[in-house]
Amino acid sequence: MNLLMFVLVSLSPRAGEISPRLEGILSELPPEGRVLAWVDLTGEGKVPDAWVEEIAKTGARVRVRSEWLHSVSVRATREQLEEIASLPFVRGLSPVARFRRTEPMPSRPPPLPKFPPGRAPYGPSFLQLDILGVPELHDMGFTGRGVRIAVLDAGFDTSHPAVRGLKIIAFRDFVRELANDTLDASPTFRGNDHGLAALSVLGGHEEGKLIGPAYRAEFILARTENTSWEWPLEEDAWVAAAEWTDSLGADIISSSLGYFRWDDGTGYSPDDLDGDTPRITRAADEAARRGILVVTAAGNEAQTEWGTLICPADGDSVITVGAVDEDLEVAPFSSRGPTSDGRIKPDLAALGV
Repeated sequence: MNLLMFVLVSLSPRAGEISPRLEGILSELPPEGRVLAWVDLTGEGKVPDAWVEEIAKTGARVRVRSEWLHSVSVRATREQLEEIASLPFVRGLSPVARFRRTEPMPSRPPPLPKFPPGRAPYGPSFLQLDILGVPELHDMGFTGRGVRIAVLDAGFDTSHPAVRGLKIIAFRDFVRELANDTLDASPTFRGNDHGLAALSVLGGHEEGKLIGPAYRAEFILARTENTSWEWPLEEDAWVAAAEWTDSLGADIISSSLGYFRWDDGTGYSPDDLDGDTPRITRAADEAARRGILVVTAAGNEAQTEWGTLICPADGDSVITVGAVDEDLEVAPFSSRGPTSDGRIKPDLAALGV
């Protein structure tokens, strides 16, 4: 037990300590340069307003207050971070990971299936749904009614015919809210087509073309990435969005963003994908602990140098989804585990080619 405690303490920042990764970033920072950093606080539970005010008095910009992680994220200079580290309620500081999307894998239009009786309205989406048994569930009345699904993605074109009739109860653009605190240019608010694709696959309804498995669900939409930036996703935006959707009663969080590259020094290594180290994974597991089903992509990295999962797919309470083709063979690019602590991933697979 003593050895275990020593290992756990050695892996975590000591009281007020700036982590080695953050030190490395700061060592190359210009005198007036600013970085994004997590400030871990002592204790647990609600973050006191007085502590946030004390952090803000240093001149650092407070971005996100995370009750789940008992932390705040800031944009600050080295001098400001050193002042923050000296505060008596600060446990440690580390960088906010900034992720970049991998190149999407090429896809081909699905073959138009031969429909069994009554299945023509599904159109080309029939194959992907039939693999999962969705048409039979629809026949039984399971259409998503009474379920609240949060989708975290790059933006949503809700004027598209496939999603125009969805019941969207809330939308929040975390990219826009945090835009003044990033290190990049101003965002473009609509985003790209990825969010529309994810939303329509879940809940779209356009007879003869696409019917989603949960087309009668309620949807909460959160924009958490900006594809016009070099580093589209800053992990504190994802954490803030997850906590917000919890406050709105989300039953499910769907996050299919595929990230693993963080060669600016802020992020993680494959050895870190143990279900406990990445903050985005810890937030996903906390959502699950609170009763939210978190579903996330395994990634497209099986044939890359990275070769393994992306986070938060390493979460032990997260449903991680891989990709298969129409013959139910695992797609060559689909990421797979095990996690660095030896757990089998992904948990499920669906049509992804």
